[in-house]
Formats: sequence, structure tokens, C-alpha cells
Amino acid sequence: MIEYTTKYDVRKTMYQKFAESVAKRGDKPCFYYYNNTLTWNQVADLVDACAAGMLANGVRKGDRVIICAPNMPQCIAAIYAVNKIGAVASMLHPLSVASEAKYAVDLVDAKFAFCFDVSEKAFAGMNLTLVKCKTASYFPKTPYGWIANAMYKKKIKGKTAPAVGVTRFYEWSDFLKQGRAYIAKNGNPEPATDPQATAAIMMTGGTTGNPKGVMLSSEAINNLSYELVDVVEDTIKIDLDPMPCLLRCRCSTALALPFVCMCPCVWVCPSLCGPSLTLKCAQMPFASTISIMFSACRTSLRRCTRPAT
Repeated sequence: MIEYTTKYDVRKTMYQKFAESVAKRGDKPCFYYYNNTLTWNQVADLVDACAAGMLANGVRKGDRVIICAPNMPQCIAAIYAVNKIGAVASMLHPLSVASEAKYAVDLVDAKFAFCFDVSEKAFAGMNLTLVKCKTASYFPKTPYGWIANAMYKKKIKGKTAPAVGVTRFYEWSDFLKQGRAYIAKNGNPEPATDPQATAAIMMTGGTTGNPKGVMLSSEAINNLSYELVDVVEDTIKIDLDPMPCLLRCRCSTALALPFVCMCPCVWVCPSLCGPSLTLKCAQMPFASTISIMFSACRTSLRRCTRPAT
């Protein structure tokens, strides 16, 4: 292990950083999704139920769990739930076709997966438990939400098909009920605590051959997340309060990271596969969306991970 110093609290799991935010933020907004708002406590409930649901279905520490879904509440909750029980989130592009999904499942030896409406069909016939997350599940129960739902149904018409032949299949809502029943019987599961254990597997682009799975620990992900604080502070000249929030890649292939921001709720999208960072913040004094261009994140990591003296 390489020793280094950092001014940030990175030696914790992603879930532990998320739990710290829940304890501080509580009923303040955590997600903004199609004009719907979920609080930190509500998201924590989703994470706990999701984690328990996986345990009820045999997922254990170190197991690989495929997550093939775009930016949506279920995807973020699933990532933190996987991290909570010490399993590994193996991220797969939500528009992957069947051959790509099979390759990824075989590569990491996954027996459990989360999908969404469009990616469901890619898992047909596979020997795994599949949880389907509907995009419209968390649309607001308002005229705006009804219109958004109708437009979404029209957009995906002809692009969906059931995942026939999987070992087990659950809708997200039924899966959460199973998780809550597990908690009622066995209590809320204790979280994993090793920040250096593999937390996520990111698939490479496969430019020169088959994609490779890159293993990342919680500590490495935390370092990257906190480094972005310095990038934002240097670029927009605002001091940020280092409080974990949620981070997602706009290309939908990155993972939720314990990011830091001065406001209780943000959608921050660092393009880990590209050069741009889009920060959408509810409390920015001058704009709701800011695009920040910067060089590859890995080259700037050295700024907050200097060698110990």
C-alpha cells in the first residue's frame, strides 16, 4: 500500500460517507428527479431496503453485482446498497446489448443484477437474479409527471422486452418489500467497513480488444471525489463545505461517489470517460448549471494525494 497524506477524510467506505451525510442532512433534499424530490432520509431507506433485499437473495460480501441503469434513484440507491454489504458494484452501460451484458456478467461472475426498462431484455436467459427498475417509478404524481410518463412510454415503445429465462425476477417495488421484511425479521444489516476492499468495477472502452474490468476501492473513489472539490474551488472561486453528496457520470457508466458540496443536494456529473464536468446545484448563487472543462481526473489526483514525508 502506498502511504500518502490528504486533508480529506477518505479512509471510509462509500456507504459510510453517505451515512454521514444522512445523519447531517436528514429531511433536506437529496435527489431532484423529474421535478420530484427525495430527502436524504428517504434515500437512506431505499439503500437499507435494497441492501437487505440482496442479503435475502443470497448476495454476500465480495460478490459482484451488475448495475445496468442510467441516472435514476434506484441506480444510486443500488450502488450504495451494494457497498453497504461489502459486495462489488460492476457498472455496465445501460444501453448494452445482450452480447455485451453476457460478456460483463461472465467476466465478473455475477449472479445478481439491476436493470431498467430498456436494458431488461439484454439479460434474457441468464443464470442470475434480476431486479427491474422502472424509469417512471419516481416521477412526481403531478400533471408534469403524468406528461413525462406518457412521453417516456412513447420514447421506449418497441425498445423493451421481458428478460425471460432468468433465475429469479423482481420488480423494484417488490424487491424493496422483500428487503424491509428481512429487516423486520433480522434487523438492519451492519455495514462493511474496509475502505480498501474493491467497491466497484468499471468497464474499459474495449478499443483495442475486449473490455477490461478496472477494480476501484472506496478509498480510491473517495480520493477522486474530494479532488473534484479542489477543481471546482479553483475554477469558480467558491469555498465548498466538504459534505458528501451524490456523484454521477453523465454518460451513465460511472458510479455514485461521495462527493462534496456546499449545498444539501446536487447532481454532480464528472465525466470519468471524458474531459468535462457538469455541476448542477440547487443553491448556486449565479447559475443552476455550470460546465467546467479540465484535464483527466487521474492526472490531478496527485494534488490531494501527496506522498507522506
